[in-house]
Amino acid sequence: MTRILSFVGRSALIRALLFFVVCANTLSAAPCFTNATIQGGNLVLQGSGGINYGPYNLLSSTNLALPQSKWLVAANGNFSSNGLFALTNAANLSTGQQFYALQPLSSSNSLWIPTCGAWLGAEVTNGASQDFTAEATRIGRPLDILRIYHGVGSWTGLTSEEKTYIAAGQKLLISFKPASPWSNAGGSNVTVNAALKTLAQSVAGVAPANLMVCIWHEPENDVTANGGSDGTTGDYVSMWTNVQHIFRANGATNVIWDWIIMNYSKYWGSLPGLWPGNTNVDWIGWDAYQETNTQNYVSAQTTAYNHMVSSSAAANNYLSKPWAWTEWGVGINGWYPTVADQTNTFNAVNGAVNSNQFPKVKYMSYFDISGSSAPNASSAILPGAQAAYNALANSPYLFQKAPP
Repeated sequence: MTRILSFVGRSALIRALLFFVVCANTLSAAPCFTNATIQGGNLVLQGSGGINYGPYNLLSSTNLALPQSKWLVAANGNFSSNGLFALTNAANLSTGQQFYALQPLSSSNSLWIPTCGAWLGAEVTNGASQDFTAEATRIGRPLDILRIYHGVGSWTGLTSEEKTYIAAGQKLLISFKPASPWSNAGGSNVTVNAALKTLAQSVAGVAPANLMVCIWHEPENDVTANGGSDGTTGDYVSMWTNVQHIFRANGATNVIWDWIIMNYSKYWGSLPGLWPGNTNVDWIGWDAYQETNTQNYVSAQTTAYNHMVSSSAAANNYLSKPWAWTEWGVGINGWYPTVADQTNTFNAVNGAVNSNQFPKVKYMSYFDISGSSAPNASSAILPGAQAAYNALANSPYLFQKAPP
């Protein structure tokens, strides 16, 4: 920790903002506070000088003389790609004086952020077994992150299959839906809380292995105001907060939290209200598909990407997180692409990502559904387009995990 921020509360106003320099710790980062404001009863802190994407704790104490090992962790988060940070923390103005310090943590890859390029992932749906082996055989390389889904209330503990994957050193992204409507998982339902406690203990049991988890992916169209039936944006955030509280209280601190949205323009107005908070999200993912043979998929993804850039703000700091295409595909909603449709899009995506058009995208996962609802019995990728997809899957951006 290199700087301490102190503020003095007087009624509902902050009368003083004072900075005190202290000696640096043993870590190489030297983050410092650059701005502090009060917004709606919250203290909004901003600064710079951190390790790119590195984790940190915000420590708090009312006693400056107290050893910093005994200060409380008020919040946590990750620096942005250029070492910046911005976080919002409730300001207790009833205290005489409150001190804050930023503690950079080890920059080990605990959040699975590749230093260069992006991870390759997939979702497969071949019946009861998640047939990731067949997917890897088709593309000629192992998958980096496997995505698995659980429906409403169905995930009460890691399955034997999931434990096997973890024991083999594979990375998992698990999307689950705690309860419907969202208010049932907001903290007041004893039965749901008990199930979440059991789940949290199961997840804690595989530590020190980490697990990436999404709480209710694609929530936009489930918001009541958007025609859904699961509740308000506030209900969603309350659910997310309650799940995280139960996980952390039961030792499941080995979770990487991935907020996954649709990122379609018609739902953009809902995103700020659905944001769980800067300190409660580690990754941001979105699920976007090519929907017609006339749609330019790279252009559509560019629009989604640029929206996240332009709408990032202090209260919803999207830019401080790594991003992902957590589901993507060519063909959806009854549109079955041709070999040419898929080949052209795979080649265009290959060119775009390898020319660094989407530098914040650090994980790309193809939704390779199979069976009667897919354009091909064994894969969503048509045999004639497989070579183009394989070229993308084996390209430098998706294969290189360290600086050149």
